[in-house]
Amino acid sequence: MLGLARYRHEMAVARARIAATPSRVTATRFGSVEYLTFGDGPPVLLAHGVVGGCDQAPFVAEAFIGRGFRIVAPSRFGYLRSTVPADS
Repeated sequence: MLGLARYRHEMAVARARIAATPSRVTATRFGSVEYLTFGDGPPVLLAHGVVGGCDQAPFVAEAFIGRGFRIVAPSRFGYLRSTVPADS
């Protein structure tokens, strides 16, 4: 039971972090796309890997890009609040 309690706690923490992400959702002809922008400077498009969504961008940008850039980080289709196109 301890494992299940820990799992539920970790999921609650993850959901709270995602809910606190100051992202926006925009409508496109392919469906809704959630995105996060932050920073100042030349723009960099930051695509997340196979897990997470735009909520991962601050961690990835800090680790691999650094300061001095404006990060534009969309969530790929099917991640977080980005929808999957109807014809997929």
